[in-house]
Amino acid sequence: MAKLLYLISVLCSFLIFSCASVHENLQNEPAANTQTTVSTKAERKNPPKQEPLKLCFAGDIMAHNVNFRMKDYSLIYRDVKTLLNSKDLAFANLETPICDELPYQTFPNFNIHGEYAQAAIDAGFNVFSLANNHTNDQGTEGIRGSADFFAKARSQGVYSAGIKKPGSDELTYELIEVQGWKILFAAVTEIVNFNRHNDLFDFYPFTEKGKLTLKNELIRLQKENPCDVFILSVHSADPEYVLEVTSERREYFYSLLDLGVDIIWANHSHVSKPWERVSCKVTEDGTNRKTEKLIMYGMGNTISGQNIPINFENPAHPYEYTGTGILLQVDLKQEENTAESGFGGRPLLKIADIEPEIIVTHVDKGYNFVIRRLNENLIAQQDKRLAAYYKKRLELMKNIREITTCR
Repeated sequence: MAKLLYLISVLCSFLIFSCASVHENLQNEPAANTQTTVSTKAERKNPPKQEPLKLCFAGDIMAHNVNFRMKDYSLIYRDVKTLLNSKDLAFANLETPICDELPYQTFPNFNIHGEYAQAAIDAGFNVFSLANNHTNDQGTEGIRGSADFFAKARSQGVYSAGIKKPGSDELTYELIEVQGWKILFAAVTEIVNFNRHNDLFDFYPFTEKGKLTLKNELIRLQKENPCDVFILSVHSADPEYVLEVTSERREYFYSLLDLGVDIIWANHSHVSKPWERVSCKVTEDGTNRKTEKLIMYGMGNTISGQNIPINFENPAHPYEYTGTGILLQVDLKQEENTAESGFGGRPLLKIADIEPEIIVTHVDKGYNFVIRRLNENLIAQQDKRLAAYYKKRLELMKNIREITTCR
């Protein structure tokens, strides 16, 4: 009996010690979702990158009266929700303030409530530019309302940039960590509709002084925030409804790439423009290598009511481009054991794939303004008149292509 009691005592001591050790380990280690993994401290601090990093860039989310009068905003994104949710990050420019205390308002001074923006989030958009020419449409109420909404949305894994904290004159940013990648994101506007409260958002005029100030901020931001990819949203001071890209615009954006920006995502014109894959030479250990960068000059409108009524007689009119847009899908990879001198030693980028998805703001039978993929299947479902219009719009949008440049 004494021997049996002794064995029981030893067994209990072992179990107590084991349980205490397990509890202590659970307190000190992050919980795995589905399985237990063994990793070093270095691996936990710098997890391996999953490749490719899958991104999607949209254009402007507008809020005309035909858009916000809908009863169910989730209908807007139903046809593209699967596409958006297949990406690690999906970017959109929100072209309106958010202020629940003020009524919905259409052009020229936009305002929406949180539910309208939430529908975009629920659909899969998780990175937003808030700096544009409509940011201050509702004064400080609208600016602070937008900031408060997206501050709360962070709990949903949603990021935004473009609105400053009171009293700050530094460029705002997000350092997003996903799939082992670190993405530095900032958003600026070169244009405003009203010269009021400009100190509350990231406004850098398209002047020599404004451009120099922005460049200095971009250099500072990268030094303070080492990253794998630097993405900059620019609300360009270019004419609206113009499809062409000027040489001045291209040269200026090249200069931002030279400072270390990897992807420039520009909007404002409300029409889709070409995108440009830029191969940049990098001298490393006496050898020339290339890193790939990307400029999007404009993705057009993602949702709007701008081209209503439709111009059936002239589908090629510049204003008709406001009813169609592009979701640009971009896959990124990194070359191993390389470093781009001067920009935090980050590895060279490789654009593995770029795939445009052409979309149209479509009016369904319930008079809901929704995003639809513009393809032969959608065309076949329409009456003769609308089918002919959509067919021509699709042909025109396919003419907006990628530009390839080596520098």
